[in-house]
Amino acid sequence: MRFAPICLVMGVTLLSACESTGPKAPSVTGTWAGALQTAFTGNTYGLTFSLQQTQSTVTGTWAASQGGVPSIEYQGPLTGSAFGDSVNVSLGQNGFVDNGVFVGRMNPAGDTITGQLSGLQVLLIRR
Repeated sequence: MRFAPICLVMGVTLLSACESTGPKAPSVTGTWAGALQTAFTGNTYGLTFSLQQTQSTVTGTWAASQGGVPSIEYQGPLTGSAFGDSVNVSLGQNGFVDNGVFVGRMNPAGDTITGQLSGLQVLLIRR
């Protein structure tokens, strides 16, 4: 009967070895702020994403504003996914950008996301 405990230890060891290797990517949950500049007009907008990640699903809200008189404000919901260091979200209000899709990559430390929002370069910093 000494054989059974040895098999049990070996089985646990093998299961441990089968777990995911490498560091787990940080969650995108939180508030992210940055800016983007439109190509056509050159206008600069402040951009904020408030994200909640559950497994690979990302939900939240976004807001963009341009100071001045009158102040221009856009906002809406967003939905998408995050896998590893990739973040893909669709913005819920057209009118701000053509198709409202943000595709980005998070740095390994999890404090910045660089990407494009409908072809415009964006840098978001975790607040």
